[in-house]
Amino acid sequence: MRLPFLQEIQTSRDMIQEFRGYNHNEVIKENEFYYMHNMSSSRYPVLSPRCKRGIGDAITKPNGIFYKECLYWVDGVSFYGNDGVNGETMLRGTVQDSPKTFVSMGALVLIWPDKKFYNTVTHLFGDLEKTWQAEQANISYTLVNWDPETKTVTEFADEYIVSDTAPAEPEDSDIWLDLSTVPNTFKKWSASSKMWIPIASSYVKIEANGIGVGFSRGDSVDISGSTNEYFNNTFVLVDVAENYIVVVGLIEKASSQNGGLIVRRSVPDMDFITECDNRLWGCSSANHEIYACKLGDPFNWNCFEGISTDSYSATIGSDGDFTGAATYMGYVFFFKEHCVHKIFGNKPSNFQITSSALRGVQKGSEKSLAIVNETLYYKSQNGIVAFDGSMPANVSDALGYEKYCDAVAAAFGDKYYVSMKDELGNWHMFVYDEMRRMWHREDNTHAMDFANTGDNLYFVNAADNKLYTVKGNNETVFEWFAETGDLAQSMPDNKYVSKIILRMELSSNSQVSIALRYDSDCEWQQVFMTCTPKKQSFTLPIIPHRCDRFNIRFAGKGDSKIFSISKVIEQGSEL
Repeated sequence: MRLPFLQEIQTSRDMIQEFRGYNHNEVIKENEFYYMHNMSSSRYPVLSPRCKRGIGDAITKPNGIFYKECLYWVDGVSFYGNDGVNGETMLRGTVQDSPKTFVSMGALVLIWPDKKFYNTVTHLFGDLEKTWQAEQANISYTLVNWDPETKTVTEFADEYIVSDTAPAEPEDSDIWLDLSTVPNTFKKWSASSKMWIPIASSYVKIEANGIGVGFSRGDSVDISGSTNEYFNNTFVLVDVAENYIVVVGLIEKASSQNGGLIVRRSVPDMDFITECDNRLWGCSSANHEIYACKLGDPFNWNCFEGISTDSYSATIGSDGDFTGAATYMGYVFFFKEHCVHKIFGNKPSNFQITSSALRGVQKGSEKSLAIVNETLYYKSQNGIVAFDGSMPANVSDALGYEKYCDAVAAAFGDKYYVSMKDELGNWHMFVYDEMRRMWHREDNTHAMDFANTGDNLYFVNAADNKLYTVKGNNETVFEWFAETGDLAQSMPDNKYVSKIILRMELSSNSQVSIALRYDSDCEWQQVFMTCTPKKQSFTLPIIPHRCDRFNIRFAGKGDSKIFSISKVIEQGSEL
């Protein structure tokens, strides 16, 4: 008697042991996640939530934070620093109530758009610009000698001769103002050579009460309101004291005026600034210009003496407004949305500006510029790009087709943290792991500003105006979840998943739940949930329904690790 022969159902096993992170596209890999909340790549290849954050004090009106050896921030109109004794918070100055941009240059913290500075060594706070104006003060003009070696000013001992012909019987060291030349020149009689020797430069001392306060030798100033039209111009101060300034000039005789004089050291209005090679660089969309300060001197932007330490300015012909500025690989880059300008050279005489039609910084995302290791990242109109100095490359395909704007970002370790807003007005905190080339979504944080201290990353949370750190220990237990894309939809020959086996580990006082969603069903069906008072490992067998495709949702509170997902696949019937 023959019995029927039953064929054994063919089975196979597929295991996921590497979890790749966030991918918000229609078709994704089985080890990627279509949506997530508070997840991290720090324990890669394990799937796990981010670490706890640190939560600090609230800032009443946060207008910006910055780190330079210690943390600095602006609260409304007050500029604070943790650079007091034993890290004590100190009020260091007053600014306007507006969002700030900070740049470090030597010992200085430069604050924009206020054009303020703070010296971290002397703790001096002040203005980059300076204006002195005389109302009724007596102002005198005197011709003087200035010795560039001893840097001393002396007045002429005797009256000098003013004429258009040479004096008939001069004596040694007599001074003659020759009116026959244009411009007039001073000459000094040399008895040994029996000839008049031209004096290379002549100097005028302008005296008034307090005229030199706040100015320094070498400052470039604009003088206006002088009764002598020659002095209504731009000059470099040869010497300065409290009650006088000395400039290169020429007068026939001493003179004076009563009030009306204005002496001003100005700094151009600039939209974005950056520091490179001991110069501060900036750009102006209104003027279509790029500027650089005098070498090592952010107080002076109008020194044009034809030397290597001069200031610099250039007009830019490209269309559109500037959208950001950065220093990268020893070069200065100025960005527009569809153009990038690069500065070459090391002194004004050989500075060159090139323009390239590249994806630049999206307008409103100027704070997205950050350097991770050796790569510059920023938010363009089409997504986050990695820029190597020549061509940008998109790295945000995993974020899907959603459009984002108003990005604020920072580098920390091998990661690029970026907070940006979607088209519905919702904020997202994303993290790009450069080393592993993958994204994770943390939460809905709107970070107003970042400050990298080296061992931690600070940010201001717009939800409560508090200072947070990405690493800390005083955050309360938070919820997390990760949802896979469609699983099993690509299996041919009517194969189906008969069993799912999970390996995971929970820390003490943690909670985790697992839910499945089948085909086009909108509802999640919970298949497992546990709370553990102690650290414990689990191996969970889950039997899903027969379906065309399904999704898995891991959710929990507290620290958890998911090591692997195994699928047992069986051959189905033709029906």
